[in-house]
Amino acid sequence: MFALGLVVALAGAYFLYELRLESVGLVADFERWLYGGLVLVAIGAAVCAAGVLGDRRWLIVAAAAAAAVLPIAIIEVVWRPDLLVGVVSIAFVLQALKIAIPLALAALGGAVTERAGVVDLALEAKLLFGAFTAAAIGHWTDSVYLGVLGGIGAGIVVAAVQLVFALRLRADQVIVGVALNLLALGGTRFLLQLMYGESSNSPGAPAFGDAVFGNPVFWIAVTAAIVVPLAMQRTRWGVRLRAAGDRPEALVAVGVSPSRARLAAGLVGGALAGAGGAQISLSVGGFSADMSSGRGYIAIAMVILAGWRPGWAALVCVGIGAAGALNIQLQVTGSSIPRELAPLLPYVLTLVVLVVAGGKGRRPPGSLGRI
Repeated sequence: MFALGLVVALAGAYFLYELRLESVGLVADFERWLYGGLVLVAIGAAVCAAGVLGDRRWLIVAAAAAAAVLPIAIIEVVWRPDLLVGVVSIAFVLQALKIAIPLALAALGGAVTERAGVVDLALEAKLLFGAFTAAAIGHWTDSVYLGVLGGIGAGIVVAAVQLVFALRLRADQVIVGVALNLLALGGTRFLLQLMYGESSNSPGAPAFGDAVFGNPVFWIAVTAAIVVPLAMQRTRWGVRLRAAGDRPEALVAVGVSPSRARLAAGLVGGALAGAGGAQISLSVGGFSADMSSGRGYIAIAMVILAGWRPGWAALVCVGIGAAGALNIQLQVTGSSIPRELAPLLPYVLTLVVLVVAGGKGRRPPGSLGRI
């Protein structure tokens, strides 16, 4: 941890060092270097302190330092009318919902899988393979609807592989998830090269564009956010799912296999995450390498924050979507926030919320990760 903090602090020091070039006209954007340097130095110093002193409370200081960019954004909203108009517009709300769709679907899928007792670190892989398959099928068929079905199918396949290793072979579930994520990173590039002779981008596919209410994946997300929590509380499937995660011995006592309940939950979770992947690629009309950009990790963080309650997890993802939309507005209106830091807003918000409130949520399912 100390080494990580030192690297971040040195990066901030480099930003401040570059300020000397401003006096000779080599740095035109003085505020960009100043804000970036101060924030990075503060984060690095706090993380170093946490590593040296062994006190996790310093991580809260690091999160607060990272959030220092947010008050700057608020000040700019107050003092810059163009930014204020953009933030309070309907277009901003629609942009936030568009960004939140894949996050919410991945969080819903992760919550379902983990409530059944299976650690779901493979959300990133499900998003990536779902995005790739949706773009490929959309390109071949010229149909966004078949592309969405392809993305859902890819998520189910990845979930099936994950569950075979976790349930049948009893492999370490964390390692399985990390391995699938790494496989997705390299595997999608390999498939791009194999199918299209290009390692970074796929050919164009039909796209939803900026449409939200005309986007079928949006309605899948809304329906899932309502139906999944109700199903987990009021249906036999949901009762067995929760029992598999909390008290699998109770299922065994009534003659029900916990593995079957976990399998059913995992496949549903994979389908939801695969639909989120389809939204990522079909919203822009094509697939590019690593286009999930860590959304799977943010989604699993939101699942933990929401106490493994799928409805709350989806709602929290809307807040992350709003942070992403704010990032776009800051860049469009020429904000003085460093352009290197503005895209980090969703991740900074995730870190701050998890550090401050993550330990106050519900306990994880009793048998999570134990098969």
